[in-house]
Amino acid sequence: MRVSRKGGSGTVGAVTNSAVTARARTRRRAAGELTGRAERDARIAAAAAQVSAARDAIRGNAERRSLAVAAAQEAIDIAERAERDANAAADEQILRPGEQIAGQAAAALARRHRQVALPPAGDRDVSRADGRDRVGRVQAVQAEASDIASDATRPHLPGPSRRGG
Repeated sequence: MRVSRKGGSGTVGAVTNSAVTARARTRRRAAGELTGRAERDARIAAAAAQVSAARDAIRGNAERRSLAVAAAQEAIDIAERAERDANAAADEQILRPGEQIAGQAAAALARRHRQVALPPAGDRDVSRADGRDRVGRVQAVQAEASDIASDATRPHLPGPSRRGG
């Protein structure tokens, strides 16, 4: 009896061959899936890195804006302080001549009061018992003091005189 190798072992070989092929296909498929997962994970990681970089850029922009706003506010504060100082100096220049004129007018008025022997303004007690002559002198001094004060505060411009000369 002759045993045919071809018949018996050929079938087993074909089954073995197809099993090996199937396993290889399964391995390729698994490797492909792993490769696909790895590529997807790499894309997800790259997208996450881009998102993180964009968030960092947003935070950096906000920080730069915040610093710029703070610098601008400081510049505004400095400018406002400088403006207040300049305005105070200008106000001083405006008030100084007026105060000098008022002081001169007050001194002239005090001289007039001494000339007519009256106490300084506010302390006068002029009544009928003192006589009408004294009341008239008080009114004359008041009128003259008012004229002095108005002349002292009126600007004197160069040009022809109004006094006829």
